[in-house]
Amino acid sequence: MKFYLRSFLLVLLLGTSIQPLFAQTLADKVGQMIMVGYINGEAAMDTLITDITERNLGGVIHFGYNITGRQQIADRNADLQSMANIKLFLATDQEGGRVARLNANNGFKTTSTAAFTGMVLNSVESTRNQAEEMAGWFDEIGMNVNLGPVVDVNVNSSSPAIGALQRSYSADPLKVAAHARAFINAFSEKNVATALKHFPGHGSAMADSHFGFTDITNTWTEMELVPYSILIQEEQPDMIMTGHLFNENLDPDYPASISYNTLHSLLFDSLGYTGIVISDEMFMRALRDNFTFDEAIVLAINAGTDILLFNNNQCTVNAPCGDETSGSLVRYVINLVEQKVEDGEIQLERIDASYQKVLDLKETKFTTHIRSNDLPVSTVLHQNYPNPFNPTTTIQFDMPESGYAKIVVYDLMGRVIRQLADGNFNVGTHRVTLDASNMASGVYIYTLRTEAGLQTRNMTLIK
Repeated sequence: MKFYLRSFLLVLLLGTSIQPLFAQTLADKVGQMIMVGYINGEAAMDTLITDITERNLGGVIHFGYNITGRQQIADRNADLQSMANIKLFLATDQEGGRVARLNANNGFKTTSTAAFTGMVLNSVESTRNQAEEMAGWFDEIGMNVNLGPVVDVNVNSSSPAIGALQRSYSADPLKVAAHARAFINAFSEKNVATALKHFPGHGSAMADSHFGFTDITNTWTEMELVPYSILIQEEQPDMIMTGHLFNENLDPDYPASISYNTLHSLLFDSLGYTGIVISDEMFMRALRDNFTFDEAIVLAINAGTDILLFNNNQCTVNAPCGDETSGSLVRYVINLVEQKVEDGEIQLERIDASYQKVLDLKETKFTTHIRSNDLPVSTVLHQNYPNPFNPTTTIQFDMPESGYAKIVVYDLMGRVIRQLADGNFNVGTHRVTLDASNMASGVYIYTLRTEAGLQTRNMTLIK
């Protein structure tokens, strides 16, 4: 029987290896370097659950179509977080205005653009007030990463991805930095990480990297680095998002997001940045039309990218993973990176460095934000998820105090089918995953026996 134990605390488990709090395998480390979105529907959600429970996925990004209301997204975030061995980055884009996944259509409210608070009102206080309100929403619903603020300077007010959408605070880089600092501080007070974007500057671009190759060679100037320089000198930002922006003066071959020269010479060495580098979405056509999926991943990691961002967690016909058009994108990326490390195309030290950065931010940003009521108050055997299932499902149980626990799966005749856990467990929430590949369809019974007694539930396997 193949199964995996996911727990926040070290436990004893009979007949298998222990999954520690901090992952040790190369696959687990690569998993922490991936953030994915998902489409609505059972298939994508089942894949996402497996990505979290079995592949150590590091983060999930929610788009507007994933959010229907405050309670809905709060419950989803809590559910996803409860499955993770290492706390998830739960992210969205909440700049305000046109790019605001939390809005009046899903239970929140309409917000102002950066251009409105920055140029029309010319008020840092207005930017801070709005950011404080949005940060409160994040705290309420369990979102812990905001992929903002935009620190692109409004060089070209008609730039299709920035100026035309009123996403820049100002044409003055000093004002951009001031508004961005107010934005960052408001979210930081709620223990929400933020990401400056889009390095090295998207504000002068004549094209949109979502839709194709974006060359800023003749429009970009070093003035666009000023907000980054100021904010890095004041305090190392949590994250910086790289743009798929080509500038032959910085690198004659590659756009910034996959450019070793741009990240190392400019961002790390010249500007002194030491935090997390997160890519812009890796399926944007600026990359997809010019590099293979595998090439882009290898180049991004070797350039210095710590988190690879994808808008979907599944390989599809329209967005294949190499030659694969179905299945888990996370699994594909992990397998690819493992192979590239084995082949010597990616150095293990490169993976270790990114993994450590991710863990450091999660530990410093989030461990002080654990609420006291997160610890269980009673022994509970939860309903397995998903249910019905095929072929894997997760069983979660709560231990209000350290002690003995045993989980067994029976058929309807009372015969033992699987023993999932038998040992001493610390206080906390624990999970085991049942692989029923060799089991027949039908209804099964699973039990939790502890010093407090016996609890029983049913689950259904459909093949």
